[in-house]
Amino acid sequence: MTLLSTELEQFKTNQRKNISAKVLGQLEEAIEGLKHSNHFSRRLRTGDTAPDFALTNCHGQTFTLANVLREAPVVLSFFRGGWCGYDTLELQHLQRIRAQINECGARLLCIAPAKPENLSAVQREYGLDFDLLFDEANRVGELFGIAYPIPQIVRTIYEAFDLELPEENGDDSYRLPLPVTYVINQEGTVVLDYFNHDYTQRLEPSDILEMLMGMQVRCVARITAR
Repeated sequence: MTLLSTELEQFKTNQRKNISAKVLGQLEEAIEGLKHSNHFSRRLRTGDTAPDFALTNCHGQTFTLANVLREAPVVLSFFRGGWCGYDTLELQHLQRIRAQINECGARLLCIAPAKPENLSAVQREYGLDFDLLFDEANRVGELFGIAYPIPQIVRTIYEAFDLELPEENGDDSYRLPLPVTYVINQEGTVVLDYFNHDYTQRLEPSDILEMLMGMQVRCVARITAR
């Protein structure tokens, strides 16, 4: 199976062929600017307790983190929207391991600020059978400390490529979440967090499975030791 990082790098290479050097430089400057900002000083980290939230999926079903954690550990992945090729590649790779996540006794949930009808379109297009949750106005992204305002130059670039975030998300805040991935145990503690200022970099799905299998082994060891 091809690594997610390999496909992301290939996507980036292909994308560079269709974008001017000036625009590429502006996008890279925006990423560098995030590294030196204080937007993420409050972000949730490994060892923190995950805050509860209630969100609906694209079919109108409501999920609360607390209720899901009563049944299983949670793999929680934030993404920007179906318009982002890096996001859709990651979602497809998560789909490939979804059954293994379930076999490890965990539940996969993905969160984006895109409107439910746009999330539904992503789910259909890529054959995703896990829940995509609508984070209206990035409220949960803010709660987890990973939402940020996109710079004006990036807004201008997106609009030049016919991407209108207010239309995509249903609000005019021009805020997005960084694509962060968490593994949260049933006690509500973050046991893994993947954070990168560069949205083109993502956590390998195999690292998620490694963490979940390790959690299973530790759980069995505790039960055996009783």
